[in-house]
Amino acid sequence: MGLIEEALRDTLAAQVGTAPVVDDPAGRAIEAAGRFRRRRALAGVLAVAASVAFVAGGVAVATQPSHQGAAERRPVAPVPPPPLDVRTGTSILTTDGRTISLAQRGPVAHALRVEDGWLVTTAGPPGQALYHIDDGGTATWLTVGDRILVAPDGRRVAWSADGGVWSGERAGQKLTTNHHTSGTGALEPVAFAGGGLVLGTRKGTSSGYDMWYPAAGGYVPAPRTNGRVAAATADGTQVFALIGSTYPCLAVLDPPLGLSMVRRACDLSLALDHTLVPSPDGRWLLVLAPDRIDLYDLGAVWRLQAPVASWTVVAQHAAWLTDGQFVLNGHGELLRGYVETPGRLDEIAVGPEADGDVIPIPVARP
Repeated sequence: MGLIEEALRDTLAAQVGTAPVVDDPAGRAIEAAGRFRRRRALAGVLAVAASVAFVAGGVAVATQPSHQGAAERRPVAPVPPPPLDVRTGTSILTTDGRTISLAQRGPVAHALRVEDGWLVTTAGPPGQALYHIDDGGTATWLTVGDRILVAPDGRRVAWSADGGVWSGERAGQKLTTNHHTSGTGALEPVAFAGGGLVLGTRKGTSSGYDMWYPAAGGYVPAPRTNGRVAAATADGTQVFALIGSTYPCLAVLDPPLGLSMVRRACDLSLALDHTLVPSPDGRWLLVLAPDRIDLYDLGAVWRLQAPVASWTVVAQHAAWLTDGQFVLNGHGELLRGYVETPGRLDEIAVGPEADGDVIPIPVARP
């Protein structure tokens, strides 16, 4: 054990005294120190951003050894809360420093911050379940389904079960079912767009995407869009798809025109399994690839067909703080990026109460 870790363990063990040992604060502090060392290692990650060098601020525990045979003891400074709520597999860590346990709900698949708490989708047999979690941590069950989709506004909800799709509206802790439809094959909700719902359709070995407008009645099959619908803007005016197999194009689809393609860029380094996360204003697009993160300017990519920034960071999740700032869970840590300074990534410290990988929680946008 190093001097830093030994000093941390001795200091915190002294604070515990003779009280019953329920937790190991020293071990948790050492885990945090290890987390800080990993953050420092991230400073070596290269960002290719229009010839702008990648900049990352290092975070470390500053302790110097005493020259008199013992390590100098210093209190461990508390880690400030992150700029947005984050989640782990079993809990939510809030911006005001609270930890809300979700251990009794199952693995968390998705979460959205709403005005009166969180909408949390859990995964597990026999399918997904949606809960409303209030600010005090009380959970209210809303619905279950094979796949549950929550709109960016936190109000509209759609879910699939037994080959059909239901849609409804949430107000507080109550979800009201408004519409239901079925088809000749399996249906699932993919995105809210254009005043309707993008459906994934599957019949036998054939699959595709189509629009359903619940207020107009049941779903009527129409010519389907192939490829993969990957995301929609928060206002639902644009739908982004990856069209093609080996080297797919980035395409914009028009919902009122039956998801007809209105724009595409085909000289981009994309794959069907990449995750697309558009900014709230629809100006920027983050693409999460297995080996990097790309940032595209949606006002220019159709002409220049190149990202404005690219980082060799592995991240599975991203959330936008504002129209110009985003948060990634790169390398298991939180990183903040800026569209105005595309070569920059800042590290966000996370306390030792994070029991595993931390994932940023997006905020509902009316």
